[in-house]
Amino acid sequence: MKQEDDLREIARLINQGNSAFQGKLQFVYSPTESGAGKTTFVHSLDLFLHDLVDSVIRVTNDNSHALNGIIETIRNSRVTEKIKIFNLDGHESFIFEDNEYRNFAVQLNTLISNRRDLIILWPVNDLSFAEKIVSILKSVGGNSPFGNHPIHRMKGLSSEQFSSVVSGILKVANWQLEDAALDWDLVERVTDGSKNIGEYLDRVQAAIAERFNVDEIGFEPPQLIFALSSGKKEVREICRNVRRADSFYIEGSRLLMYTKRSNVAEWWKERNSELKTSLPYVIALFNTQLTSLSGSAVVHAVHNFGSDELSSFIVGVQKNLGNAQNVIKSTELYKYSIGEGADTREYGKPAKDETIHSYYKIQESSKDKHKEINSAIMQLIEKAGGGFSNARYESLEGINKGLQVDVVAELNYNSCLIEFHHKSEAETVDNKVSIYILEKLKEYAINYGITKP
Repeated sequence: MKQEDDLREIARLINQGNSAFQGKLQFVYSPTESGAGKTTFVHSLDLFLHDLVDSVIRVTNDNSHALNGIIETIRNSRVTEKIKIFNLDGHESFIFEDNEYRNFAVQLNTLISNRRDLIILWPVNDLSFAEKIVSILKSVGGNSPFGNHPIHRMKGLSSEQFSSVVSGILKVANWQLEDAALDWDLVERVTDGSKNIGEYLDRVQAAIAERFNVDEIGFEPPQLIFALSSGKKEVREICRNVRRADSFYIEGSRLLMYTKRSNVAEWWKERNSELKTSLPYVIALFNTQLTSLSGSAVVHAVHNFGSDELSSFIVGVQKNLGNAQNVIKSTELYKYSIGEGADTREYGKPAKDETIHSYYKIQESSKDKHKEINSAIMQLIEKAGGGFSNARYESLEGINKGLQVDVVAELNYNSCLIEFHHKSEAETVDNKVSIYILEKLKEYAINYGITKP
């Protein structure tokens, strides 16, 4: 988001330095202690004025000889064709004697006079400090170290631009306001009267945090992970269809798009009329992810960790733990557990007919053997070095312990709930997968007291 007036001022300063064949110094002043965006503005200049600016260098203040450090940093910098901007943020104080400031001013004036590739910007919120340094510099170098305005009073972003900044942040974070049970009308109310972009963002952040406050919602939300297996090679693509961008995060609008005529879609549409019971908020509350598992991974898990009865469904597939680990490592559930992102590439060769046939035999028994199949998968993931630990099966969760969850495990020291669903080929389609997820999310919303049945 551009600060047009402020950018014009810096561009003018650079042009004045080029015309005078020397560097320039300018204080960037805003009376607010923080939040006006002075430092952010200075650091963005190589982006917004890329035709003029080579780089922006922040001169840190980490020792008692800060003034000498500033001079040494600038003096030791390489000479460039385009402008280098030195950001003196954090050097605003009166901890030095006047003779020390005067000595600093003499050296700084010498540098500026002999280096046309230097622009020094000094963000401050204490006007008297800036005026003191300007006075000392003028006493040793006249007006030559400065442009037309030794102290630029930064205008910053206009209040009309604030919401665009939030939109940009949400886009980068792959988030939407609805995920936090907010809308733009509510944001406008909570940010009314914000003096600058920093205060505006602080208020938006507070509104978001309130929506996920444990005291406010009444429970500590666990993470919810769906793990969908199928012998159909398109299973990963079907999962992508209902996820947000290149992530494992479920997109509520896509679930509803594939289930327009279903009862559960109508149920959710009614809840969407209230921000705190809406589908996007429920998905965000549980940080809900959707991962896929190949039929081959399920077969190898059962072959190595299932009972003899369950393993008897497997025909024509060699039992090999090393190969089984390689197969499970290619699945999205495993990748998510170790912190890898979603990948649009496909892995491995197509499964053999014997493997697919064996998977569907296992899948047909999942109604009675669901826990055993899930246990085999989790054991194989653990054996392969996955991120889940301390798995418990068919645990009762929810506020009143009325929700049976396939697996409760720890991931990065946090509780996560895993719901496995082993699909037949006919069920591995966008509509049926979306209905299943919506039905499960409905159960979670009811059992955690977010909405009434």
